[in-house]
Amino acid sequence: MRIALILTFVLLSACAGSFDRVRELREQAPEWYAERQLEFQGEDYPRIRDIPLVDVEATRIRQPLSPEEVEAARDLFAASERSNLPEEDAADLQAWVKNVQSYFEESVPAADFLNDEDIQALKERFDVARARL
Repeated sequence: MRIALILTFVLLSACAGSFDRVRELREQAPEWYAERQLEFQGEDYPRIRDIPLVDVEATRIRQPLSPEEVEAARDLFAASERSNLPEEDAADLQAWVKNVQSYFEESVPAADFLNDEDIQALKERFDVARARL
């Protein structure tokens, strides 16, 4: 019983010390802390009329290139080999897929390490009753 009383006393004194620390931190808080605390509590959210208007022209994305530079970039892209459409059609691509699949199917050996009878024999051999608590 004494241990319980001593433990309770120690815990209460530790909690009281932490309350004092929190009180000191609140006293040392910056000036914006009170306003922010009211916002978190939901008591001082700004009204819609207090939200500043955004200048649409200031937020519009501006093109860094002139129209002539854009046209020159398009012409350069069109002249590149990488901009050409693929020369293969769907049948060519399906033939390529079948070729690759056959290569991998040939390179994988058949599984010969366990068949169904071996698996069943192992299950019967190791299927022993276990002790339960």
